[in-house]
Amino acid sequence: MDLMNNRITLGEIMENPEAERILGKYFPELMHPFILQQAKKMILENILKLATGPDAQDKKDKVIFRFKSL
Repeated sequence: MDLMNNRITLGEIMENPEAERILGKYFPELMHPFILQQAKKMILENILKLATGPDAQDKKDKVIFRFKSL
């Protein structure tokens, strides 16, 4: 998947079922319909900046790696 230097939008990501599954696995809190609707124009870079917690960087790295392999 072309991440366009992490400038791909959440809406574009969600068009790919496998990418949607990956995002749901690592960031299930994003999968709420209201959040998806509100954030669909946000770019991946900004979405990943919102991830916090002790293993957030590891999750971000895994998501980017898996997206690039699609």
